[in-house]
Amino acid sequence: MSIYRFGPFEVRTRVRELYRSGTKVRLRGQPFQLLQVLLNHPGEVVTREQMRAELWPSNTFVDFEHGINASLRKLRIALGDSAAKPLYIETLPGEGYRFIAPFERIEEAPSKGGETSAGVPALGEEIEEVEQADELEPAPAPPWRRWMSLALAAGIVLVFGLFLLVSRRNPRAATEGGVPEIEKPSATSVPVHRASSRILGRVWVVSVSEATHVTFPPPNRIPDATFTTEGIAYIGTGPDNCYTLATFLEDCANRAFELRFSGAPNSNLGGGAAGPNTALSGSKFGIIIEFTGTTLLAKGEEITILHDDGAALKIDGQQIPGFDPNVTGPVAEIARFSGPSGDHSFDLLYANGAGPGAWILFYPALY
Repeated sequence: MSIYRFGPFEVRTRVRELYRSGTKVRLRGQPFQLLQVLLNHPGEVVTREQMRAELWPSNTFVDFEHGINASLRKLRIALGDSAAKPLYIETLPGEGYRFIAPFERIEEAPSKGGETSAGVPALGEEIEEVEQADELEPAPAPPWRRWMSLALAAGIVLVFGLFLLVSRRNPRAATEGGVPEIEKPSATSVPVHRASSRILGRVWVVSVSEATHVTFPPPNRIPDATFTTEGIAYIGTGPDNCYTLATFLEDCANRAFELRFSGAPNSNLGGGAAGPNTALSGSKFGIIIEFTGTTLLAKGEEITILHDDGAALKIDGQQIPGFDPNVTGPVAEIARFSGPSGDHSFDLLYANGAGPGAWILFYPALY
């Protein structure tokens, strides 16, 4: 087995682990396998067909296209890489992918005492639940949209980096009773859970004033659109890259399913109805998006929201203090959950009132 070192990263293939500057990075299953495949062909073009053959046995029948896209996305996030300006993985449209960074390869000495890597699955065996869920999702978006997913990886990296930076600078932490915490662990230690059930979403195109101060209850009128999703991690930049309602909700991060527009006339759009090409904001309008669902929360666990405009949150019908409804710039805000451990309902409002960017990430119902 080998150890690969490139940039701040170290890949240990025997134990199937990735480290950044000595800190372990969570990368397992198919995304790690994909990294191994690329490292085994340095400077060479690896086609999607080669990736399919390496990642799945020949008798496997899954949505390979979406599985590869999901694995590439997670790998780029772990490496902090960008499809637009790659440091490590270059995309060659119509050909494949190539690992472009120089690296050092060290052959790892066998374990002392004749120990083997028992328990470490062979390439292709270890597939986490999240990868399996990816494979079972519906077929990916049409080809003209797929490039957006690659561009999104760059946005996720930038925003997640911003999240880490802002969270270190923003010491705000609140309990449900509004009493500030004296100490809190780093936001990066917050457990990330899948939502316990499909998350329901509603969208309203609203006035600029409504979009710059989001409060409960949400607008009491027919929503301009409804959708379902499996997590809350949406990032958009505009106007053409993930900044319309359809691209933001369907192609950015967690894809929305069953996105439907009501066709209701909207005075903020000059009496017209919102549709897939409606922007997330304009000179006379903004949007409010509501996410409702259920997620696992542990007593004392942090609830984190990264948002660029206003956000408001309820858990089990009770509003949680500590989230600013008026912000117009990126902020990571944290509150500590004081209720009992278990599944809890949440109602999250997000407003976007100014362009050209929009993002909302919610822990723990992120993936």
